[in-house]
Amino acid sequence: KYWWRKDLFNNKKSILEAGISSFLQNDKNGFINCLHTLYPQIEGIMGVDYFKKYGKKPSHKELINYIKQKAESKFNTISSTGFPKEFYEYLKRTVFENFDITTGKLDLSRHTTSHGYANADDFNKAKALQAILILDQIYFYL
Repeated sequence: KYWWRKDLFNNKKSILEAGISSFLQNDKNGFINCLHTLYPQIEGIMGVDYFKKYGKKPSHKELINYIKQKAESKFNTISSTGFPKEFYEYLKRTVFENFDITTGKLDLSRHTTSHGYANADDFNKAKALQAILILDQIYFYL
């Protein structure tokens, strides 16, 4: 419920709740719906925040660098449990990873999900939970 304290999340409340509700179905259909709902919202929340600061739409590289900078500014002590560098690498290698159909590199990402290239087996409970946790981490960075 703390997500709704920030306008960036509250403005997408019904969408985010639909994704979480899908996850709570605890079945393959729910995980598919959760990921299809939440992956674009991860990018959207970050993109809206970037736009508010810079007045332009970010490229994917600018977007993940932006969230890295936000994270590092909030969690910059040695004893921090925020792990901004690791989170940045995770986002870069998973959520924002490009795909290559010619080599068969079609790991679940925002791109393979949105463009219809993701493999059905990749829509699972672990990946759906990760999407929710990514949003939770981003909440603290923003």
